[in-house]
Amino acid sequence: MLIQRILTAVIGIPIAILLIYQGGWLLLVTLGIITTLGSLEYYRLLRNKGIQTNRCLGVIGSIGLLLAAAFLDYGN
Repeated sequence: MLIQRILTAVIGIPIAILLIYQGGWLLLVTLGIITTLGSLEYYRLLRNKGIQTNRCLGVIGSIGLLLAAAFLDYGN
């Protein structure tokens, strides 16, 4: 298990640095994929605990927050 985490870090950290450096659409799309997968995992955990949720609405809301953070002008 530790080897898998180390390999993930060795591969993932340089990719994350590259994505942050590039920025723009590439970073936004990557964050959108991560947000969607994270939300789906969260709702799966809730379902396993017997908590009913509206998974589709939650994922759309998560993506909406990401897009709002990316495109709204805060007076700058």
